Amino acid sequence: AQATVTANSGTTTYNGTEQSISGFTVEGLVNGEDASVLSGVTTSGGTGRNAGTYKLTASGSDANYELTFVDGTLTIERKAISGHITVDSKIYDSNTTATTHGHLSGVLDGDDLQFLTAGFFANKHAGTGKQVSVSGSLVGSDAQNYVLSYTGSSTADINRKPVSADVSVEDKVYDGNIDAVLAGVLNGIISGDDVELVLNGVFDGAGVGEKLVLISASLSGADAENYLLQAPESLVANILRV
Repeated sequence: AQATVTANSGTTTYNGTEQSISGFTVEGLVNGEDASVLSGVTTSGGTGRNAGTYKLTASGSDANYELTFVDGTLTIERKAISGHITVDSKIYDSNTTATTHGHLSGVLDGDDLQFLTAGFFANKHAGTGKQVSVSGSLVGSDAQNYVLSYTGSSTADINRKPVSADVSVEDKVYDGNIDAVLAGVLNGIISGDDVELVLNGVFDGAGVGEKLVLISASLSGADAENYLLQAPESLVANILRV
């Protein structure tokens, strides 16, 4: 008689250990017989640890039946895990890169799995509550066994970068007014940024002698908003006799 032997199929989820399937079903048996009469038929394969598909094959013979064999499959599906990404605030550095940290839940003990994360601010400029786009991926020898879903922080701050100004004031010959001539150099500006130092100063009196010079210092330029200026508020200089 003709009979078809079909190796069993099944689906499971990755659990970090070797999993397997065995056995078969038969169609075409006669006289009320069941699969137990095919004592010469066995299965092999259908075993695996990692997520994927593994073929189970049946083979053998029987004196009473002409057998046709159909393969079965063990399917090991990837294990679902979750991740969360956090973002650090930073001091202005003229780029949009954000420092991120990833945290995974559901990873099996002993598996080689790392969570790579990245983040980018919407623009480079200083500000609070700035939008950050984040991304994450899995690496490691067991990464193929997991499927990741993650959430991430959406905002963080870029704080203004502190910079200093070295300021000097010139002595001057008495001219009847309190205007002072100042010179200054900025320290800490990132190369390529459009920032200039603006200085204004006045003597605390127009008469001859050693005087206190009151200083007003500020920044100008397209990138000035990204810096926090530290500069002296006063210096001493002389108004000389004519």
